[in-house]
Amino acid sequence: MGIPLRILIVEDSADDAALLVRILERGGFDVDWKLVDQRDTMQAALARGPVDLVFSDHAMPTFSSPAALQLLRESGHDAPFILISGMPAEAVEVLMRELGAQDCVIKSEMDHVLVPVVRRQLREAEKRRKLRLPPSA
Repeated sequence: MGIPLRILIVEDSADDAALLVRILERGGFDVDWKLVDQRDTMQAALARGPVDLVFSDHAMPTFSSPAALQLLRESGHDAPFILISGMPAEAVEVLMRELGAQDCVIKSEMDHVLVPVVRRQLREAEKRRKLRLPPSA
């Protein structure tokens, strides 16, 4: 059994989402995932409970990564937001900074970088969570 991981994938391609999940499973994660491609379905998924990470494609016919990140922040969830894109690395990094996403992964490099990025973001999220907890008495 792998490391439990609850993720939300904002993506209009079921094949791309399935590839992302397979890579994570090969990397040792037991993935519980939900695929959404519209604002209302993302909102409903976030209302069902917390997620560990949100992955988002940048441009989709009916939704976008900026709208998804805004909805995530409005929902009160503090899950890391990882941009997934087929654009060149330099463009994605600029976009990531502009959006305020925690990280980015180029689709063509997912096999090599996705698992290390996820592990890093989970560690960072845990650090943020510990900083928010009041000291124990």
